[in-house]
Amino acid sequence: MLKRLSPHFGSIPSGERLARMERSPNFGGGVFHNLEKVTVAASRMDMAKATAKFFMPDAKRTPPRPLPVAQINENALINPIESGATLTWLGHSTVLIEMDEQLLLTDPMFGERASPFAWMGPKRFEGTPALSIDSLPPIDAVILSHDHYDHLDYRSILAIAPKTDRFITPLGVGAHLEGWGVSPEKITELDWWDSVEQAGIKLTATPTHHFTGRGGGDSMATLWAGWMLEGSKRVYFGGDSGYF
Repeated sequence: MLKRLSPHFGSIPSGERLARMERSPNFGGGVFHNLEKVTVAASRMDMAKATAKFFMPDAKRTPPRPLPVAQINENALINPIESGATLTWLGHSTVLIEMDEQLLLTDPMFGERASPFAWMGPKRFEGTPALSIDSLPPIDAVILSHDHYDHLDYRSILAIAPKTDRFITPLGVGAHLEGWGVSPEKITELDWWDSVEQAGIKLTATPTHHFTGRGGGDSMATLWAGWMLEGSKRVYFGGDSGYF
C-alpha cells in the first residue's frame, strides 16, 4: 500500500528479477537471510517506539554547531587519477572514489532527510554534503549497498541518473531504480560473491550482517552487501552493515 502512496517507498521485485532472487542460496521463505541467525528480542511495541523515536527530532543526535567541511576542487575531479585510489567522503555513506581513471560513487544520499517524508525524519548535518550533485562530473558507476533511506535516496537517484551509465546493486534493489525511471540496461544486480568488471576494476559483492526494507512489510525483501573493489589498489566499502 505504501508503494502506491509515494514513489519514495520504492517497488517490490517481480518477474524475472524475483525469479533470480529466488534462485539465490541466500533467499528463502520470501526473504533474504544473514549468514548467521539474528534474534530480535524486542516486542512489537518496543520496535514501534524505536521507529517513532527515529523519526522524531532529537537534539542529542545533532551537533551544536555546523561541522567543518573541507573545500573540494571540483575541477580536479574531471580527470580521475590514472592509478591508485583517492577517497572523498561526502557525508552519510556517500564516498567519491577515484580509481584507475574511473570515478565511482557509493550510496548517493544528498537529500535533506533520510526519510520518505520531506517534513519528518532524521536531517543531515548542517554543512554537508561537501559537493552538490550538480557540481559532480559524470560518474562511471554508482555502487549501492542496500535500500535503506540513508543509503538509497529517491531524489538523489533521480538527479544522478543522467550523470551515470551504470548502477551496481545487490539483488532486488534494481526494482526501486526501475520504478524511478532508471533504464534496466543501466542496472547490474549481484548476489554475494558475484563479481563484475568496471573498466578494469573488479567489483565483488560480499556478505555483511544487516537487513533491508523501506516500510510496508518489505523487510529483508532485497539483498544487502559490502563491496570489494580491486584495481591497482584495493578498497572495501560496507555501507553501515556489520561484521560477523
